[in-house]
This record gives sequence, C-alpha cells and structure tokens, in this order.
Amino acid sequence: GLSAFTNVHQKELADRIISFDDIHPILNRLLLEALECSHDLDGLIQLLDRRLLEHLQTAYPPELQIATSLMVLHNGNISCNELSASVYFSARHLGRIFENHLGLGVKTFSRLVRINKAIRLLQDPQCSVTHASCEAGFYDSSHFIRDFQSVCGMKPQEFRNNMSDFYSEIAKF
Repeated sequence: GLSAFTNVHQKELADRIISFDDIHPILNRLLLEALECSHDLDGLIQLLDRRLLEHLQTAYPPELQIATSLMVLHNGNISCNELSASVYFSARHLGRIFENHLGLGVKTFSRLVRINKAIRLLQDPQCSVTHASCEAGFYDSSHFIRDFQSVCGMKPQEFRNNMSDFYSEIAKF
C-alpha cells in the first residue's frame, strides 16, 4: 500500500531492503516524531493515522479496489479470468496493476487472502486445521500447511499453540 503515499511502483521495491527515509524523508520524519511524542497506544494510532492521511497522494485505481474487494468477498477463491472480466481488463493488465500498486501478483494476493481466512478460523479452538484448510479453499492439507508456513513462518498447529504469544506481542514494546 506504500504506492499511495510515494507514487513509487511497488514492483520496484519488492524483495529489496530500502530505508523509508530514502523513499519519503518528510513522512519518515513525521512518523518518527509521532512515535517519540505519543504517550499511549491510542494517541500513537490516532497521530499516525492523521499523518498518513495528510500525505496520501493518490487513491488506488477503481479497478484495483473492485478486484481486491471481490477477492476478499470470495475469500481468495476466484480465478484470475473471473476477476479480470469483472473489471473489464485482461488478466495480464490486471496483474500489472496489482504489481505496481501492491507489489505482488494476483495469485499471491489470493493466497494471502486465503491464509488470512484460515488464521481467523484457527482462532476458534473448535475449528480443526483440516476444516480451516478446506474452508480457506485449499485442496489438500499439505498444500495448506506449506503455504501457511511460507507466509506465517510456522505450521498452522504451531500458530494455534502459540496464539496467546502472538496476540500479546503488543505488550512486548
């Protein structure tokens, strides 16, 4: 989502380590000042939100907004062809829009949406890993476990076992 603040195509920044100060020094300074002068988490969030909104340079193209909304609505289980037809663009052009504005392709975005759905399902102790895998649109558990681990850095069962640590992360600041 950084492209909305910098007008830099995200594809140019993908898989690189770049200081935010090199990309947008003014906004970087303002965000650091917000971190330094905030007294509590709520104040920090409000100030960061205000600073980011002040520096919003461009909105996403409507086609991207429609495509991402449809992707989320279908929990990531919509084909590239169906998605591109819904915004009246070729799949290739829609892929370029995703790359430029989000820094990832349509299929990768779909995968992240499905993993996000699985994470929400895994928060329910009554939901099995197999059920979460199926509901998130994965055809088999091994594919789900491999994708989950590549995105989250741990297997779904490990995530579930460590969920209390994950959600108390804010307390570690």
